[in-house]
Amino acid sequence: MMWIDDEHDRWRVYRDAVPREDLRVLLKEAAGKGVKFSQQIVVEVLNYFDESEGRTWVDLLPQGQGRDFAERRQREGALIREVMERPRVIAGDLPDLTPWCQRRLIKRVTSHLVLSDLAEHGASKKIRHAAREKRAGRWMGRAQ
Repeated sequence: MMWIDDEHDRWRVYRDAVPREDLRVLLKEAAGKGVKFSQQIVVEVLNYFDESEGRTWVDLLPQGQGRDFAERRQREGALIREVMERPRVIAGDLPDLTPWCQRRLIKRVTSHLVLSDLAEHGASKKIRHAAREKRAGRWMGRAQ
């Protein structure tokens, strides 16, 4: 077995393995054993799974701050997928959504309903501006 000493290189190996279905069993085993990058692996994997499969990965993490972050990212990812498929009013959800989630919504949704809520109630001036620009068809692809 090869060991990579440099943490940056090791993370790149994990990150590059995430999209590969044939390596996910090994990644799941590593995350379950508490390797240094367990939280990062789980959060990255959440981009590839629905909520129920993502839950099995989040459950690998011990209770604590890392797990809390992964659970939040899982909930936000589920909301993003939901409003992409079935746009709805999200103004009531916005106070609980991280800026990361709000930026991701701007990037992924096309619904004027969702963009209007972000333009009015987004977490920052930049997020609100980006939502207005996308709604108007002038968005250049960045919301800080």
